Amino acid sequence: MCLRSRVFILIFACSPLAALGVACGLDETGLFGDASLDVTTGTEGGLVDVAPYDVLNDVPLPPSCNNVDLSCLGFGAGLPDGWSPYVTSFDGGACPPGDFEGTPWVTNTRLANGSCACTCTPSGTWSCPSTAAMSTGITGCGPSAGVAVGQCQGQGGFHIQIVDASASGTVTCGAEAGPAAPLSDPVTLCSFGCEAGTAAFCGAPAGSRCIVTDGIQPCPGTGLTAHYVGASASPSCAACSCTTDSPPACAATAYVFHGYNGGFYHPNNSCDDGSVNNQNSMDTITLDGSCQNVGGFDSYEVQFGAPPQATCTAGAGSGDAGLASPKTVCCN
Repeated sequence: MCLRSRVFILIFACSPLAALGVACGLDETGLFGDASLDVTTGTEGGLVDVAPYDVLNDVPLPPSCNNVDLSCLGFGAGLPDGWSPYVTSFDGGACPPGDFEGTPWVTNTRLANGSCACTCTPSGTWSCPSTAAMSTGITGCGPSAGVAVGQCQGQGGFHIQIVDASASGTVTCGAEAGPAAPLSDPVTLCSFGCEAGTAAFCGAPAGSRCIVTDGIQPCPGTGLTAHYVGASASPSCAACSCTTDSPPACAATAYVFHGYNGGFYHPNNSCDDGSVNNQNSMDTITLDGSCQNVGGFDSYEVQFGAPPQATCTAGAGSGDAGLASPKTVCCN
């Protein structure tokens, strides 16, 4: 018995898994591309390329009469062992009238869009530094120096710049694949009693006269097209991965202080906002990492906002949807 084919369906582009082949020689239409069976049991990218089917095939085929002339399939001398004739409706429709009984099966199993999406849960926190790398100057921003966050800097100028405000800390990310929601197309296998006779079977439309066996098998004889059905879709998701994002920058604000006295300038190198004697004033500047011209100031203080939230980047989710209790259906 060959091993079952699993077609890997990628939720996000740019994944190397897109290059995975389809095993057992099946193309995406569910037909053999040639007469050979390609069997692969290795792994690629951490995923099992082909997994063996349950050899028990715990959903049996319904009995169908083998004691009929099947010359329309090229088997006038009888079918090979293990194969039985069925009329097949590949759109899941009703069986022909008379001595036929239909059972539902599925084919073309696949994952719905959004299946197996990778989600990440961060744990840990970022913290903002206690020292900020700052640069000030009159005609521009000069060399940077570390200053204590939240403390007055008795240094003036016209330009101000925060050079580095990177957060730090330890953050990890837990990865979890979302549910595998399968899709499939319905198929009806119509078994029949011997009273239906050769005329009823061979009188069915071309392409619906089929022989069926358990598992994934090459078609016997010549001129038959192989299809694959199962009792249900068997979906699964591969493990996904998450990457911890780099520490972000902390939001930074500078308070710049000016000195005035009765309309005349006087130094204000102590970060006096004038709330007591109204002789001084203060401006609030959002620092954006560039060298900003904020007008003349005599002193300043820099502060950070709340630490940014920890974040993660999710990897590409992937999975497959195979056939449970597979059957090979060969038709002409």
